[in-house]
Amino acid sequence: MADVHAVSRVCDKLRRSLTALAGVAGFRSLLARALSLAKQESPVLGGWEVKSDGSLEGVNGEAAQSGAVLIAHLIGLMITFIGESLTLRLLHDVWLDLPGSEIKFGRNQSK
Repeated sequence: MADVHAVSRVCDKLRRSLTALAGVAGFRSLLARALSLAKQESPVLGGWEVKSDGSLEGVNGEAAQSGAVLIAHLIGLMITFIGESLTLRLLHDVWLDLPGSEIKFGRNQSK
């Protein structure tokens, strides 16, 4: 049951941050696309839906471990649409103790 609450907390924190940037409709669209991609990888998420306010519905304990797939797709879409730098800034605003310098997104990082 802890995994269910963790997935919901992560989505709620990102929803607050991204809603300020893109509005409720923008966040809802982003989360709905991330959920669609996650369902392709993990069919146990089939009962999960995004409500009109951008929150998740149908989150259950059986599929909660697959919530990481959803979060990964959500962050990946954030990088695609708002860029890596702004995504990292938003993630740091939500999780103050997130280690920024160690995060690598798989792209060629030339400095």
